[in-house]
Amino acid sequence: MNVTDIDDKIIQRARQQHLLDNLRTELSTLTQELVGQVRQSLEAYQRNTTSKLLGDQSADIEQLLQKAAREPGWKAEMVAREEKFGMWIDAMAASHSALTRAIGALDQPTENSQSEAHRLVDGASEVLSKWLDQQHGSTVVDHAIFKKLAAHWERSFFDDMASLGVEPPSVLTRVSDYVPQIVEYVQKIVARGFASHIG
Repeated sequence: MNVTDIDDKIIQRARQQHLLDNLRTELSTLTQELVGQVRQSLEAYQRNTTSKLLGDQSADIEQLLQKAAREPGWKAEMVAREEKFGMWIDAMAASHSALTRAIGALDQPTENSQSEAHRLVDGASEVLSKWLDQQHGSTVVDHAIFKKLAAHWERSFFDDMASLGVEPPSVLTRVSDYVPQIVEYVQKIVARGFASHIG
């Protein structure tokens, strides 16, 4: 069995989760700065998702969420145009709800606790992780971070297969075991003029 344990989505998700975990670890209390970061991340997420589809960069997030909730036909039409639209709305709604709660907690000094900060990060994790990746993703270079995520999902896959009564493979090959050979192969393709370096 061949396991693709290196790919752009694994690397990106591992980076995002690592940055989110680091932020969560650093938090000792709910702050205006954290609320500002989440607000920025929500606005960036909207610009990169629904605003592109709707062609309206100035749409109010709250109005958009209300329209999606009140008008299921409109939401279904948007999902027909872009299947990820429902997922985008759900992520924005969760983040907006967490942000609204956090703003209320900031007004109550007794509630500016670490648990409130964690609740905000957890509620906004989908949009916040993408924003953190845009801001700091290039600083994450430890390959153990990427291997950890791939190993988690590989283990989960084999657990699922075992629960279905599927025998484990007799031979298991991971892409990560052959990186030097893959690099050498690609270099030969480039040297022969069949590909070029673009980044």
